[in-house]
Amino acid sequence: MFGNVQQLSTANFWGNAGSFLPPSSQSSEPLLERQRQESIDIEAVQKRAEKPGHNRQRPTRQHSLTRLSEQVINIIGENGQRRFQEFIKYPDGWAGGQGKPLSAGSVNTLEQFLRHLPELAAYRSSLFLGYEGNLQLSWKDVRGGDVEIEFFPNRLEYFAESLNEEKSVSDERMLDLVVKIKSLCA
Repeated sequence: MFGNVQQLSTANFWGNAGSFLPPSSQSSEPLLERQRQESIDIEAVQKRAEKPGHNRQRPTRQHSLTRLSEQVINIIGENGQRRFQEFIKYPDGWAGGQGKPLSAGSVNTLEQFLRHLPELAAYRSSLFLGYEGNLQLSWKDVRGGDVEIEFFPNRLEYFAESLNEEKSVSDERMLDLVVKIKSLCA
């Protein structure tokens, strides 16, 4: 998940971010359509914003790629906010041709998830961008174990060292993961 990030003790654990597959109960066709529509939504908003005299409106279904909510900024801190601003500038092919640009769907999933976890602001989390264009958040829990989450447009993949658990969770089951993470913050 975290590729070549060597400062994390579990970096080798996440070396292959593509090892998880979406739950078999979900068809990939609706997912692809939703991702295509999200991309179109952002492009339409950006084009409207370029017209003179038009007030820029943010998409209602997802967050702007240029800005995070105040709640998320409070959780990831100034360093995370600075890193996010760097990530939005990364072109396709960053990291020696391997990296994809930041995914709007990933930003949306991060926003939705952290809306339920204001407690995380008490921890020193680190924000990363994976080769697939997904945001990744990492921190130490109250037991000192690593917690790492990668935010995909339709799911979250996580590792919780204290729970000895590595799983993929669909966005529909996000609140189940929120409950687990809250248990590691208390």
